Amino acid sequence: ESMGQHLSDKRPCLVESQWPDIPSLTFNNDVKHVDWLKRFISEIRSVRADMNVPASARVNLQIKDASSQTLENIHHFKGIIEQMARIKDISEIQNSIPKGAIQTVVDEATLIMPIADIIDIDAEKQRLEKEISKLDTNIKKFDQKLLNKQFLDNAPKEVIAEQKARKQEAERTRDKLNRALQHMG
Repeated sequence: ESMGQHLSDKRPCLVESQWPDIPSLTFNNDVKHVDWLKRFISEIRSVRADMNVPASARVNLQIKDASSQTLENIHHFKGIIEQMARIKDISEIQNSIPKGAIQTVVDEATLIMPIADIIDIDAEKQRLEKEISKLDTNIKKFDQKLLNKQFLDNAPKEVIAEQKARKQEAERTRDKLNRALQHMG
């Protein structure tokens, strides 16, 4: 029996099967809401990654100063947010931000994740500060090279371009770590 006949007996393959209907993503068929959802989840994931919060850890999310539209979006997409951003519970708070929480902002709303019981905040702060100071040192070295007339006159263009690119990369990383440090309040 040939291979072709053997395969055709099988059920239809996944590639050919229908996409499931996800009612929550056709929310008023409004692109704006889906765009908000992507930004909201991306921001939470990004902050979690910056802070080394383990991917497996489900954290609580507290929302402060949110507009009624944002609260409506959160309520509508709650299941998707909890699943895709690894959130245990979402609540609104009016009072001050708890200690040992990381925070970030999406539009007008402040997003707060208490993580003191998941990571050692002080150790994480020290780690970030050490990384930042190492990057500062490297950036200074790149600057010395890139401001050195002799280097600029004698080095091949590719080498100069590579040094500039490495400096920019170090600056990007430093900015990201500085943001993470700020998230810790």
